[in-house]
Amino acid sequence: TKYIGVMRHKADIPILAAALECVPPVHVILSGNTEHFNDGRLTPAVHQALNDWVVGQNYQLVHTGRLYLMSLGSVVDAPWVVDADEDDAALWRQLGSAARRVGNWVEAGWSDVEACHAERLVVGGLWKAAHVFAASREDVAHLSPYCRTTSVVPNVVALPRHARMKLRPRLLFVGTLGYGPNRDGLVWFIKYCWPVIHKTNPDAALDVVGGGADMALRRLMGRPGICWHGWQPRLLRFYARSAVSIVPIRLGGGSRIKTLEAAAYGRVIVATKKGATGTRLCAGRDFLLAETPRQFHRAILRALRGAKRFPGAARQAVARHHNPLAWQREILRIADVIAFRKTV
Repeated sequence: TKYIGVMRHKADIPILAAALECVPPVHVILSGNTEHFNDGRLTPAVHQALNDWVVGQNYQLVHTGRLYLMSLGSVVDAPWVVDADEDDAALWRQLGSAARRVGNWVEAGWSDVEACHAERLVVGGLWKAAHVFAASREDVAHLSPYCRTTSVVPNVVALPRHARMKLRPRLLFVGTLGYGPNRDGLVWFIKYCWPVIHKTNPDAALDVVGGGADMALRRLMGRPGICWHGWQPRLLRFYARSAVSIVPIRLGGGSRIKTLEAAAYGRVIVATKKGATGTRLCAGRDFLLAETPRQFHRAILRALRGAKRFPGAARQAVARHHNPLAWQREILRIADVIAFRKTV
């Protein structure tokens, strides 16, 4: 069986290849740069590039890595599936509302336009896909009226070597800082939660790991006790020296790999409800839930004083419900069913 993957990042390709138990013979890599888009659509140059790649090839299935790439699926004469990850239109609407609340009307207007483009893509083209994957039940519920069949395929993480719990008061935030929900959550935490935490725990430190920070966020991360490390290829040393992983996410859908990753490394997690969306982690059993600055302060103090039962429970939940091998088998089953025109 031959598959083609149209992915957003190079890092997505080995993940897809592993899921399909093959090395895709052809794949097109798009980074999301502006030259690939025109008025919310992929440019003719991108379509032509894909045509040049696939000429003379015969594929049984096309896998497109995001909703905004799905127009490329029709270039190949084969059934195609979409890995939606999250509902892009809903995300942009949330970002627009957040920008309006702080008076950033330019960003709010831009987000509204992006939401309209994303919604137009979904309404106008998602029904053509043979199948749609999304990372959470909420996103499947939003997208299912516009497509034939859908499946929830959550994010997965492999269990690393267990990093022994540290007693030092060090917090960790991991995430791409150019992604709206990550930036929003980190800014909110630094402005409204960190001053009280650092005042009552002068020895406390916050490590921020992730690329894509703009100048305003870099200045904000210059506050006492905060250390920004940029993008890092390996995270073990950061998890190893941290006691608590924070996930103060307030926007977005999909599921948070950072939450699953922290659980896999055996850290105590303090997260919002949004921060645990799309995971099978349970508040009070696997992580500490916090929505307000006061709740974050109290939960982090509790974690630093020795909330030792949470890491073990969370790690077990990841092993049971976010196991890469189990979901690899399910994705392969669906791919084979669609490629050979069976019923999912």
